[in-house]
Amino acid sequence: MDMLPALPASQSEPHLPVIVVRSGDRARRRFVEFFTASLRNANTRAAYWHACTSFLDHCAAMGVDLEEIEPLHVAVYIERLSQLRSAPTVKQHVAAIRRLFDFLVVGQILPSNPAASVRGPSHVVTEGKTPILDANDVRLLFAQFDRARLSDLRDRAVLGVMSIASRGSVR
Repeated sequence: MDMLPALPASQSEPHLPVIVVRSGDRARRRFVEFFTASLRNANTRAAYWHACTSFLDHCAAMGVDLEEIEPLHVAVYIERLSQLRSAPTVKQHVAAIRRLFDFLVVGQILPSNPAASVRGPSHVVTEGKTPILDANDVRLLFAQFDRARLSDLRDRAVLGVMSIASRGSVR
């Protein structure tokens, strides 16, 4: 493989995981295609590259070849990562690894996806980043509109619908 286009790497020759290289040209090509053909967003590509290469390097350090990776290997890696990183980061790693193996299965490099049954940590966001006005703030906002102006009536209507949708009702 002479050229590896658009891969996220700081150097001109990106680091391919050893176990991918050892698996042969078809596996190498499919691995590179995953990052160049299936991931359009550069930030996602870089994050998935980091997640997948970290996992595959971890497997290589354990002496496991690509064809030998099992759900247990993925689960151990995710468990160790959970001790070092936040839940959203770990969930992103799980998603990246799972998608890579799906791509390798579809490309007939592997018979099954060893990450398919592995679950990441639960993480629920209960509070959004956008602050919600309380009822008094909404009343103050609406009091500033001039009911004689058509544009103010329009803006008041739009904000009214938005505040009803977020709250259930506005007085």
